[in-house]
Amino acid sequence: MNFPMYSIVATLHLFHQLLFLLTLTPSSMGRDLSPALLSELPDKCPDLENVVHEDTALAGAKDAGIYNPLGSAHDIPECVRACCNNPQCNVALFYNNQCFTVQCTNAAKCHLVPGKETQVVVVRNLSTEAEWINGSRAGPTHMENDQVSDTSVSGAKLLSAKLEKTPCEVGLFNCKEDEECIPINNRPRAGFCECKEKSRKGVDGHCFEIPGTVVSVVPTIVTDAPKLTSIDPLSSVPAVITPASLLSNDSLITPASLVSSDTGNPSSSERAPIVSTTQSGTVVPVPLATTTETTFTTAKAVGKLVSVNNKTVYLNSDAEIYDEKVTLSAYAIGASDFKYEWTLLEKPQVDDSGTVSDISTQTITLSHLHKGVYIFKVLVDSKDAHGEAVGNVTVLAPKRMNQAPVAIINPKAQEIKLPSSSVIIDGSLSTDDDNIESYHWELVSGPLGYKLPEHTTSTMQLTDLIPGNYTIELHVKDSEGLEGIATATVRVIKETDYPLTANAGWDQIIYLPKTDTVLYGNSSTDDHGIVEWEWTKGPKDSGLAVNMQDTRTPFLKLSKLEEGHYQFILHVVDVANQASNSTVNVYIKLPPLTVPKANAGSAIQLTLPTTHTNLDGSQSSDTGPSTHWFWKQRSGPNNVQFSATNAAKVNISGLTKGKYVFDLTIWNGD
Repeated sequence: MNFPMYSIVATLHLFHQLLFLLTLTPSSMGRDLSPALLSELPDKCPDLENVVHEDTALAGAKDAGIYNPLGSAHDIPECVRACCNNPQCNVALFYNNQCFTVQCTNAAKCHLVPGKETQVVVVRNLSTEAEWINGSRAGPTHMENDQVSDTSVSGAKLLSAKLEKTPCEVGLFNCKEDEECIPINNRPRAGFCECKEKSRKGVDGHCFEIPGTVVSVVPTIVTDAPKLTSIDPLSSVPAVITPASLLSNDSLITPASLVSSDTGNPSSSERAPIVSTTQSGTVVPVPLATTTETTFTTAKAVGKLVSVNNKTVYLNSDAEIYDEKVTLSAYAIGASDFKYEWTLLEKPQVDDSGTVSDISTQTITLSHLHKGVYIFKVLVDSKDAHGEAVGNVTVLAPKRMNQAPVAIINPKAQEIKLPSSSVIIDGSLSTDDDNIESYHWELVSGPLGYKLPEHTTSTMQLTDLIPGNYTIELHVKDSEGLEGIATATVRVIKETDYPLTANAGWDQIIYLPKTDTVLYGNSSTDDHGIVEWEWTKGPKDSGLAVNMQDTRTPFLKLSKLEEGHYQFILHVVDVANQASNSTVNVYIKLPPLTVPKANAGSAIQLTLPTTHTNLDGSQSSDTGPSTHWFWKQRSGPNNVQFSATNAAKVNISGLTKGKYVFDLTIWNGD
């Protein structure tokens, strides 16, 4: 028969955290585990604590749980890995070069306390809150001071004695009746006495049969008082604890401080743990745990155990309701005629609360569950005993399936040509469903001698590239170590060096009397620059003398040229040692022939006794070196004497009184 689950507004989380904050002993913090080990184990051990507690032991030593020595683990990382691979292991403990994987069976004795020469790593917690096994990070409270020294010293002694397990020899039957001899590591004969399969050792040192699979144990606080009062799921909460009462100045927890007169429904942010009150008024808090145990009370005060295996399930992807059936079972040690009664204490605040069936049996069945925590209390009665325990079913959001990151390089391929020697490669477009933790660039192939600079960012700049082909990989990793890889290529092309062109300038014709000039080679060209200039005379030169200046520059200065033909060669060289020549000719000529215009000068008047004078025809025009001059007397009283007749200027003498007329004739050429 199915019944709807009603909600009683109460919570166990706040009290659970504060209670253990007051009672647990601090541990010595040590070094962190290696990132490589942490990235290897997240799926198997999501609660793995990233710290090695140095000089730390378990409070209850051998009574904290079941110790399994491992000879195959030679250091604390191997010990942690072995514990992680064992679903029943809670703590990895390393002492005297020996690894022990510990399955905690008594949470009150499985928290960490100071020890000696031991290393401890918490691999799995028994409860959903992590504080129960590690304890407070603050100093001991007044409730701890009387316990630290004894437990730490006894813990170290027990470890040195192999946790006081009874040695035995396989096959000789020298263990107790309820034990068997288990070989140590690879030794065929030597071993330790262990409880037989499906049984475990109790606090009294004797083995007892386990009536079901008990995953882990968290104790409730109980007294030897008579039967506990039950809680009606349809009534208001009989007693709640407020945060103010737990954080009062009085460090002792008393019934008065735990019980509030408020019986209403507290807000979600101030929910207090459910408590039960015995007939004598003693308060019994019930913390939320993975597996809970409580003690039966009988007329003879014989201790019995009730435990509930808590369940945690995950919603399917995109689902809001868990439709599969979930069971909660109560296990009681002792008689077989138990009566069970289950009561809902808390559920998620939703309209559709799900269904529960078989509430009067050892195992209840739940279905149609929403995300959140469903907390139940079970009352177990027999003819002469009574007990109770609290269990829960936790429905979590769908597990996120981590996807490997996707590495993206932009652009995928680049091509540059020298003299450009730098490129930027961008990997910032890489994506991940959570977050990219690291970027790593690798040069897969490239020109000999080129070394990729160290880069750990999403963008990388390559500089001083040399000609060749480069292949580069980008590796991106997420927080769980999954990796994505992308490849980019860069091609660097050697710059093309085109041939240079020499240009000595144009040919020149120079007319005497001019005898100097300049040759211009600055029109020579090259794509990278000319580094060498040289002027020389060419093979077709007439061999005439000439003065040459600045023969190693683009400009050649020539002087004292003579009539005739000159040839000059310009030789140029570029940065790639390529060369080019160019030739130029220079012609030196007489000026061209023209019809001159004679000018014999002005009339001259002389007074005797002067009988001589000069005739000047230099004012004639269009004359030159090839001009010919001729003076003659046309008339006069007598014939005069000429100093010369073939010059521009001549002297005449032998003049007398009278009028003389003289003619000047000039011509160019022959």
